Amino acid sequence: MLEIINQISTYGTLIILFIAIITLLAFGFFYKDKNVWLSFVKKNALNLYLILLIPAVIVILYYSEVALFTPCKLCWFQRMFIFPQILLIFLAKYKKDLVNIWTYLAWMTGFAFVISLLHNYIYYFGKEFAGVCDASASCTAYYVSELGFVTIPFMAFGLLVSLSTILIVRKYYKGNSVNLS
Repeated sequence: MLEIINQISTYGTLIILFIAIITLLAFGFFYKDKNVWLSFVKKNALNLYLILLIPAVIVILYYSEVALFTPCKLCWFQRMFIFPQILLIFLAKYKKDLVNIWTYLAWMTGFAFVISLLHNYIYYFGKEFAGVCDASASCTAYYVSELGFVTIPFMAFGLLVSLSTILIVRKYYKGNSVNLS
C-alpha cells in the first residue's frame, strides 16, 4: 500500500507542478487578455484550493499515522500552516465570507512556502544545517524517494507552489471574464 501511495503522491505532485508552471506561463503572457484557463482558475480558485489541500492532508496524515514516518520540526511547522486552511475555507464558505479568506490563505501559504524552501534546501543541499531537527526526526531522513528526486519535502513544495499559483492568479489576473459554459 505504501508503494501505491508513494507513486500516486509522486505523480500527483509532478502533475500539479506542471499545471502550476503552465498556469504561471499563461499568466505571464495573458496578464490582461482573455484566457479561458486563467478565468477558470480565478473563478474556481477556492474549490481548486480545496481539491489540492484535502488529498495532500490525507497523504500527510497517512505518512505520519499509518506508515509511522516521524515528521521533523520543519514538517511540523509546515503542517501548522497547511492543516488549518481546510477549516478556514469551510468556515468562509459557511459564513459566506469569501473575500477575507484570501488574506488568511495567502499569509498561511506564504509562511509554509518559506519553511518549505528552507526544508528543501537542507534536504537536498545543506546537510550541515540539519541541526534544525533533532535526532529522532531528521530533516534529511529518506522516507520517500521516487524517481530519484521526489521526496516528502519536494511534495510539500509542489503543493505550496500550486497553492501560491492559485493565489497569484486569483489576485492579479485582470483578464475579462470568459464565458466558461
